[in-house]
Amino acid sequence: MAMTHSGKEVIFLNHLFNNLEIPIQLLISLLVNNQSTITLVENPIFHACSKHIKVHHHWMHEKTGDGTIQLEYVPTVDQVTDIFTKLLNSEKFQKSHDALGLVQISAH
Repeated sequence: MAMTHSGKEVIFLNHLFNNLEIPIQLLISLLVNNQSTITLVENPIFHACSKHIKVHHHWMHEKTGDGTIQLEYVPTVDQVTDIFTKLLNSEKFQKSHDALGLVQISAH
């Protein structure tokens, strides 16, 4: 579900930039840490336990099928966005901080 919401946001931003005449010609990649989710999107067969995500699945399946969005597996330990959602040890925090290119600014 989160992957679908992220995909919708990316598509919206892509349309917004195009409307502002700022063309984005990059392939949209979503970094996903759940291999089962990627498999579910790539596999059009539903199971009883996945009925509740049917609409979201179809949308993501369509966007990955037409090449608009590409799903890329990233192991949980390499998820740099954890810096925004989890309590991290100093090593993981610094790794995520550096990977995102965050810099400290001071407001005077």
